[in-house]
Amino acid sequence: MEEHRARVARWAGVLDDLERQTERLETQLDGAGGDGGDLPVLTWSGPAEEGSMPPELAARARALQERQHALIDRLEQAQASNARHLQAVRELDERGPAGPVYIDTTG
Repeated sequence: MEEHRARVARWAGVLDDLERQTERLETQLDGAGGDGGDLPVLTWSGPAEEGSMPPELAARARALQERQHALIDRLEQAQASNARHLQAVRELDERGPAGPVYIDTTG
């Protein structure tokens, strides 16, 4: 029983860390005006030494997974938006500088 409690505590710590990282990325994406800004690249792999996740943490892990999938969707939308903006800028550069828009006829 003590080993099970220790495993639950270790996995709860893993989920705590993932939730903090997810929250930090959500906050950064919100602060970047939704365009992704300079978000860090984070990698993660499950802790092999912790064994399988205890069933009592499954609902928490699923909720975190849903948050991360929503974050991935937002990041993909931001990436697509940034690609469209970059393409528009490139097209403007290809045209060269625009000529005068107004002619001063009074002065």
